[in-house]
Amino acid sequence: LKYIASLSRTYGHIQEVILQPFQPPKSSSGTALLSDNNVETLLEVVANARSILPAEVSVQVPVNLMSLENVLRCIEAGANDLGGIGEVDEVNKPYKFPSLNRLREALAENGLQLRERLPIYKRYDTWLDPKMRERVNAWRKRLDGASVSTNPRMVD
Repeated sequence: LKYIASLSRTYGHIQEVILQPFQPPKSSSGTALLSDNNVETLLEVVANARSILPAEVSVQVPVNLMSLENVLRCIEAGANDLGGIGEVDEVNKPYKFPSLNRLREALAENGLQLRERLPIYKRYDTWLDPKMRERVNAWRKRLDGASVSTNPRMVD
């Protein structure tokens, strides 16, 4: 984490660090289980990452490898990005994502709001070819219009 932070400060090219717990095979019930030890370790790593990494580097945790309660605990520890949420996790295919409605409800109950974002963060738009930047800006306008909120605590 210190090396990543140093590289980010030097070159400004790190947009996020993904902290993913080791996840053993699913239980016979088909649910993802993360042991208490793994949760505590992940929370410690998230807190350390947030204290070591520059503020502009997001700390991402996957919502499909732990309970929503533990996702919220990770956010409290310093995570601010929940990664891509879709039909299938291309890295961890057996683990299903929670429904968007349930995720939004859990976040709202804790004063948070889920916000869509593009894979490239806005501060890197200038790195794009002008034609690509034009397309990205069009998408960004659509998303910005859909995610207007007075809630100051948002999670990507």
